[in-house]
Amino acid sequence: MKIDKLLKVTNTYRFSRGAIFAINADEYENNQLEKEIENIEEYHKSGKLQIAETYNRFEEKGLRGLCISPDMPIEYLIYDSFTNPNQIHVSMGKAGVLERKICTALDVIYYLDFMEDTDELFEYLSYSKERDYKSTFGFGSDAAHYFTWKYQGRYIAKGAIVFDMLDVGYDTENEAVVEYFREKLSEYPFQVNDYLF
Repeated sequence: MKIDKLLKVTNTYRFSRGAIFAINADEYENNQLEKEIENIEEYHKSGKLQIAETYNRFEEKGLRGLCISPDMPIEYLIYDSFTNPNQIHVSMGKAGVLERKICTALDVIYYLDFMEDTDELFEYLSYSKERDYKSTFGFGSDAAHYFTWKYQGRYIAKGAIVFDMLDVGYDTENEAVVEYFREKLSEYPFQVNDYLF
């Protein structure tokens, strides 16, 4: 069993809570992505999952690698290549599919830019599988859902409530970025009530 394609399109991040495999779904055809994930899972369960760099980014230090033990949990972040915030992009989730986070490359940029620490992304991906709502409706990207989760204290429903539908507000991610620049970066040239997006 070989995982050839994975080396070209995957980023692996190892945090204290587990490992995250970020995989560009646009690089796979039909069911090939699922087969690759099955291969990863098989190597993981057998204790033979090792990931190594194939390009020497640090000439003096050589290549780096990770050994991911079977007791380390893995989360998958499946994304497409969409990165244009000025273009309309429609994505319909699959009913009943909660195993993996599916988003855009633009969403991944939001996650990486605004997470408090590396484990927050792992926690968000775990939460996305074990969510406290049945379905989501929104005109924003998954980043809007991420910011809603983040600003609600890393959960959405308080107590034993399970919502039938979660309506994520329009422009949530844009408002979060403007708020960040307005409140945290005091030198950024926003006026008090300016909203440019």
